[in-house]
Amino acid sequence: MSGNMTDKNSVGTKSTGLPWEGLVGFVLLAFALYLANMCPAGQDSSGRPLASSLNRDLAWTVCVSGWLAFGIYSARLLPSGVVGRARYFTGGIILGSFVALAMTASGSLDVPGTLDFKYPLIAGIVALPFLAIGMAFYKFIAEPATMKSLDEQGWFGVKAYKPQQGHRIRRATLAALWFLAGSGMYTAYQSGALAPANLAMPFTGYYTVVDAHDSELITPDLMPGVSGIQKGDPLGRSEYSNLLALLATDSTGQLVKVRGDRQEIPLSDGKKVLFEPGKLVRRESVTQANRLITNPDEKSYFGIYREIQFKEAVAPTVRPEGRGQVMLLPSLGTQALVFTVLLVWLSVRLTQVPAFADFLISTDAEMNKVSWASRSKLWQDTIVVIVGMLLMAGLMMGLDQMWRGVLTATSVLQFRSGGDERNRSVEQRTW
Repeated sequence: MSGNMTDKNSVGTKSTGLPWEGLVGFVLLAFALYLANMCPAGQDSSGRPLASSLNRDLAWTVCVSGWLAFGIYSARLLPSGVVGRARYFTGGIILGSFVALAMTASGSLDVPGTLDFKYPLIAGIVALPFLAIGMAFYKFIAEPATMKSLDEQGWFGVKAYKPQQGHRIRRATLAALWFLAGSGMYTAYQSGALAPANLAMPFTGYYTVVDAHDSELITPDLMPGVSGIQKGDPLGRSEYSNLLALLATDSTGQLVKVRGDRQEIPLSDGKKVLFEPGKLVRRESVTQANRLITNPDEKSYFGIYREIQFKEAVAPTVRPEGRGQVMLLPSLGTQALVFTVLLVWLSVRLTQVPAFADFLISTDAEMNKVSWASRSKLWQDTIVVIVGMLLMAGLMMGLDQMWRGVLTATSVLQFRSGGDERNRSVEQRTW
C-alpha cells in the first residue's frame, strides 16, 4: 500500500503553468508590508521620530518575521513539501522585486498635476514587460529539481547538516563570518550608507495650496464635497485634477468668472441662474444665456437682458508634497539590526551547505591529525626565532655601515650632506 503513495518531498516532474506557491509567498509578503505601513509614523517639531514611528518599525519586524516563519515551516503545510517551501521564498522575493521595478518604471511617467487617463494607461503598458519578465524568470527557476536542490543546500530550512562533526572549525568559521558581518554593518551605519528604503506609489500623493486664486469661489453645487479652497489646504491628486478641469485657463474650462452687471436669467429649461460679478458659473450656462439674449427671435430675452461678460477662471497654485510611500525597509537603527540578523542567519546556513560543511568537516579531521607542540616547546622555539631575527638584522646593519665607510673613503660613492642623499656613480666622479 505504501508503494502507491507519493512522497510529498519528492522531486516530481517538470511543472506546468505558474507554480502557485511563489504567488502565495508574494501575496503574503505584500500583505506583511501593507500591515507594517498601516502603523502611523511621523516626526515632532524638532525632527525626531515620534513614538508611533518606532511602533511602525516594530510592526515591520513582526510582520516580516511572520512571513519568514511561515515560509520556514510551510513544508508541513504545502502539498509539494520542501519544493513548495523553496518556491514560497524564491517567488516572494523575485516577484516582489519585479513588481517594485514595474512601479518605479511606471512612476517615471507620473506628471505632477495631471491624472489624465492616458498617463496611467501608458504607465500600465510600461509596467507590463517587467511583470512578464518576473513571471517568466520565476517559472524558469521554479522547476522541482532546482527547488529541491536549493532546499537540500539548507538555505530555506533550520536543520543542521551532520551536526555532530566539525564543531571546532565550524565555530571558528562562524566567529570570523560574524565578525566581518558586524564590522561591516557598523561601518555602513557610521558612514551613512544605510538609508530608509521607500517605494513611491505612482499617481498618488497630495498637494498644498500656495495661492487659491479663483478656487476659493468653488461651491458644493459646482464641485461636490468642496466648499471654498483656502491657502494651505491639502488637495488629493484626483481632487486637484478635477480642479484643473473646472478652472482651465482656456476654452476647455468648465467654469468662468462673471463680469459686468448682476442678472438673474431663466434659461430655456426654465431654471433661473444668478450671474453675479466675481462669482463662478458654468460655462455652458453662460453660453446658453448669451445665445438667447443675442437672438432677435427670443422676444423674452432680446433687448431685456444684457450679454453676460466673463473671463477665464484661474486654477490654484499648489506645491507638490510627494507621492504616497510604501516602506520596504525601516529606519536606520532597525535596518542595521535587521541586516545584522540576516547576515548572522546566512552565516549559520552557509556552514550547513553540504559542500561547504563537508569541507569544514574534512578540515577539522585533518587538524586532529596534527601533532601540536607543547607550551614549553612553543615558547623555546619562539625565543629562538626572535633572537635569530635580531642577530641577522644586527649583522646586516653592521655590514652595511662597514661597506659604506670603505666605499666613501675610496671615493667610489659620495653622499651629499643633508637629508637628500644620492649616490654618485664612478662616471660622475671628478678625478
